[in-house]
Amino acid sequence: MARVADRTNSVPTPDDTRTVFGEEGVREGSGLRKLVVDLFAWKKTDQLVEAHEDSWDESFMRLLVCKLKRMDAREKGRAPWRTESERCRLYHEHDGQTTCGVMEAARK
Repeated sequence: MARVADRTNSVPTPDDTRTVFGEEGVREGSGLRKLVVDLFAWKKTDQLVEAHEDSWDESFMRLLVCKLKRMDAREKGRAPWRTESERCRLYHEHDGQTTCGVMEAARK
């Protein structure tokens, strides 16, 4: 998702946020939830959030606002999904292993 977002300069839609963050969505604390919030925090999405006619998921918006309020100047300059090690550490589940194999599979 991170690579597609960078390549196409896109982010999830309001429907996507309701699917991921809604009552039957992805579990709290998952890497996918973190990634969606980070994409909105670092990419230029202010006009999209402001002008989109559909409503955004409330819990997504709450997490996004908290993320933006807590970011310091160092964090604002770098998007964490752009380095493989950070992408793996922040967004992948490893079941007790050091790495999950996703990065190795992506290189092949």
